Amino acid sequence: MTVTPHPRASNEKFKLYLRYQRARHDRERDGGDADIAGFVDFLYRSAVDTVEFAYRDAAGKLIGVGIGDLCAASLSSVYFYFDPNERRRSLGIFSAMWEIAFAAERNVPHYYLGYWVRDCATMKYKAEFRPHELLEPDGVWRPPAASDAGDVDHRSDVIYPTPAVEMP
Repeated sequence: MTVTPHPRASNEKFKLYLRYQRARHDRERDGGDADIAGFVDFLYRSAVDTVEFAYRDAAGKLIGVGIGDLCAASLSSVYFYFDPNERRRSLGIFSAMWEIAFAAERNVPHYYLGYWVRDCATMKYKAEFRPHELLEPDGVWRPPAASDAGDVDHRSDVIYPTPAVEMP
């Protein structure tokens, strides 16, 4: 695993991203394939400090890449893409755990898992991290139990960022 501040795109990463998009999001069917410029704009052109977590297998093959935004108060997971043939490894969970450890080692007090769509199966793992809070539409962070009470709109199309694995 390598951590790279101010990462750069490469053909190797772009090819992995396309394989991920095609397998995970059915991009071949809907015509949504990205071009290299779109890939760079989406993940590698940032106005804030960005860090990349690159994961390789024992043979050196790139199998996953995580992009995060880093500041003194938080590490925010922006995106993770991986080799679809390696899905049995649960690389997204592994990467989140690695990122949490990375933040803790640097005394960064908060880790944000990024956006979470409640009824999206591929994002379900985010809700399994404990403790965590949800940013509600009123701008207040609440634990999930409190967030499920009251008259807050929880339609499946509402997106809430999940942050909050607070560092010990």
